[in-house]
Amino acid sequence: MTANENTTILVDFTYNQTGEYNVVASATDGINQDSESTTINIPDLEVMELSVLNSSNRRRVFEFLVKNYLSTSLSNVTWNIKFGDGNNLNNTDIVLQPLENMSVYVDYTYATANTYVVNASAVNSTLKGYQNITISVT
Repeated sequence: MTANENTTILVDFTYNQTGEYNVVASATDGINQDSESTTINIPDLEVMELSVLNSSNRRRVFEFLVKNYLSTSLSNVTWNIKFGDGNNLNNTDIVLQPLENMSVYVDYTYATANTYVVNASAVNSTLKGYQNITISVT
């Protein structure tokens, strides 16, 4: 590297266990050195990729994934989606197999135009995951 040159390095790593990890990146040229660290969380149960698949007038089709990161089954999983207008929809007593993803699709029509914060979540007796998005309905 030359003076004032930037280099980007991408690292792909699969963690074998869930939990919180401190990740440290270090660089040295033999004389000077520097490092940066960050804490990452590898969840047990996660809600991810909440998005609007289709929109037409005030109608929205939402999608999200519920993922079990554990190597054991999760029972009594409940997913819930709050549409931001006081209404919600849920499904209960789901069993997720080890490392299983579950896709959820929800069709919903808003009564009024507005900006809404939509929240998708999944819980069982001890674990919880969630994700929010903001949408505009015109």
